[in-house]
Amino acid sequence: MIRVNIWGYVGNPQSVLIPDGTDLVTALSYAGGPNENGNINSIVILHADGTKTLCDIAKYKGDESRKHNPILRPGDTVMVKGNFLYYLTSFVTKIYQVAVVASVIVTIYNAFTAE
Repeated sequence: MIRVNIWGYVGNPQSVLIPDGTDLVTALSYAGGPNENGNINSIVILHADGTKTLCDIAKYKGDESRKHNPILRPGDTVMVKGNFLYYLTSFVTKIYQVAVVASVIVTIYNAFTAE
């Protein structure tokens, strides 16, 4: 058994014990798989030796080289980033919140300065 970390936009981010020889897709399944905000086209594996591997699990079927579904090594950290829609929604939400606060400030200012 080896320990790997699975972080980011997955069902249950955690450190998991998996059998030696487990591939990326299977390990992600241990953590509930990518959630609706996860970008499966750009998964990063940080290896214990400091190197990193970029994987696109949307392309792993039929990939004999295992480039997109590699076997994980002890101490690997799998990072599933958020997808574009998630980041866009987060950005728009923050802009909306700033606009609401600004509107309240202007309304209060106008109420106290009205003649």
